[in-house]
Amino acid sequence: MSRESTTQHNVHPLNGLCKCCGILGAKVAYVGSDQEFYKAIGFKKVYVSEGWMKYFQRLNERRLKLIKLRDSVRIRTTPEHVFKWLEAMPQEYKSWHPDHVACRLIHGSMLQPGSEIECKEYLHGKLHVMRLRATRIDPGRQMEYEIAGLGKGAFEVIPRGDEIEFVAELGLGSDAPIIGHLVDTILRVLFGCRLGALKQHMQEEGQNLKKILEPDWRSSNYCKEVINE
Repeated sequence: MSRESTTQHNVHPLNGLCKCCGILGAKVAYVGSDQEFYKAIGFKKVYVSEGWMKYFQRLNERRLKLIKLRDSVRIRTTPEHVFKWLEAMPQEYKSWHPDHVACRLIHGSMLQPGSEIECKEYLHGKLHVMRLRATRIDPGRQMEYEIAGLGKGAFEVIPRGDEIEFVAELGLGSDAPIIGHLVDTILRVLFGCRLGALKQHMQEEGQNLKKILEPDWRSSNYCKEVINE
């Protein structure tokens, strides 16, 4: 047997098929395998699982940023005082903002992960009922919660000398695969023209909290000074 015939005998049929496809005008060929043989006849790997993971991660990051609101206010008080107020939120809710109607504890306690509350308040002129569940509590620093069907939120307390910075964050949307994108689209349509009113509501809550906590802080410190004297 000649060397030429031996070489032809060892050629894989797929190699000949690729040549035929090229003759017929094909621009590219794909195979669903990463065997070394395919590299030997000119195939290059164009897909890796890491690429897909990064793609979905980027989608999630972009989606979570679709509707995100943040407000902060400086208050002359202590982190402990703020969290004491947060613990009593069901009782203090109506005095926090004139558009707040009611707040009740469903189960657990305010500073306990997994606890739930129901809040009723007016937003852009309409009454809304929201159910919130505490997901993470870092006493004196941060409280994170979920809003059923709407998104997530957080309160953060940052010491600033003899003051604190009270930060309120609200993220409307969902990071659930597939359905999360649909929820985000719906929320953008429903809240798109009302985000200004919602942001103003958050700012008013911050300023009202400052008015509530600073007199209490001054009063408690005045009493301590009198007692010490």
